[in-house]
Amino acid sequence: SFVGQAGENANRQPGQLWVRPAMAHQCEGWEESLAYAREAITTLGSFDGIFAFSQGCAVATALLRETSNGHFAPLASCRFAVLVGGFVPRDGAAAARLGGGGAAPLRVASLHVTGEQDKLVPIDRSKELAAMYEESSAAWLHHPGRHGVPTGSGEVKSGLQTFLDKVASGRG
Repeated sequence: SFVGQAGENANRQPGQLWVRPAMAHQCEGWEESLAYAREAITTLGSFDGIFAFSQGCAVATALLRETSNGHFAPLASCRFAVLVGGFVPRDGAAAARLGGGGAAPLRVASLHVTGEQDKLVPIDRSKELAAMYEESSAAWLHHPGRHGVPTGSGEVKSGLQTFLDKVASGRG
């Protein structure tokens, strides 16, 4: 199950550039990806938190939005989200599922991780996603790399540990 397949690629001619999901204006397979994630979460049980990368951050946010609206109980125990290289899709229908445009911020502690060299998802795109979460319980972690999950060492490890400690103590 692949989320955020760029719909623009369906009619791509040989030699045309491939559109990366973060740049797509059409998310093909969005509803199927949400359904797959719902099924997996329901099957695997309750979760204290979610860790997501890239377009997976949009899926996680959409499901947390469903939970906050009382439509997806299996994530009701979720207290935090770690969102690495996350962004709001440019596809209007997919973006609407995340709950922007006046919806109350998600009341889940969030850690937004961005790469200083990330050209695919610049920090402004991650800030747009972060705006969907309660600002008082949001934290940021910047790493020197590009669009990827940073290694769990040094500043990244200590920043993640600090965030998780705050969540565990109820301060997150």
